[in-house]
Amino acid sequence: MPVDGVVTKGIAYLNEAMLTGESNIIEKYIGEEVIGGTVNMGEPFYCQAKKVGADTVLANISLILSKTLDEIKKIINMTIWKLILCKIMILL
Repeated sequence: MPVDGVVTKGIAYLNEAMLTGESNIIEKYIGEEVIGGTVNMGEPFYCQAKKVGADTVLANISLILSKTLDEIKKIINMTIWKLILCKIMILL
């Protein structure tokens, strides 16, 4: 699925492993939401796009991970500097 949307016709048999880590096939019926990044494992179905680009669930997950990694980098850098300062103080 390239976008987040809603099933409008047919039944979607989706592998949501990209989001959940589980490769179970999930059935989605008319009116149910589908998430971009999932893989259709069944027959074609119709879907009305609801979110595209930066508004999708996958884009938001990516943004959250990016921010988290930035914070981790800051913490690691602060820790390294504290260790360096402690070592300098010990040597003095």
